Amino acid sequence: MTTEVLRNMLYSGSRDLDRLGFVVMDEVHYLADRFRGPVWEEVIIHLPAEVQVISLSATVSNAEEFGDWLGQVRGRTAVVVSEAPRPTNSARDGRSPTAAVVLPTPRSA
Repeated sequence: MTTEVLRNMLYSGSRDLDRLGFVVMDEVHYLADRFRGPVWEEVIIHLPAEVQVISLSATVSNAEEFGDWLGQVRGRTAVVVSEAPRPTNSARDGRSPTAAVVLPTPRSA
């Protein structure tokens, strides 16, 4: 589903989210988009604490900063940054971008 749909479900108190355990946010660099970014931010902030957020982006430029912010609003967070050659270049300057995965740290039982 789209981030906008998830946000609307959160705000309406949808019972369909009662058993939600994980949210994978692909293309999380949309947080920087002036139109869509606030929606992504609202979802991250308003998801219940027990829901773990996994954030993915092949073009995020500030993974460490994003991980710090995510840790402030969601709790303990791990940032994994991996650079690998890509079959195609998506960066405008022809270089392969950095891929970032921001993961929740495991909760202790």
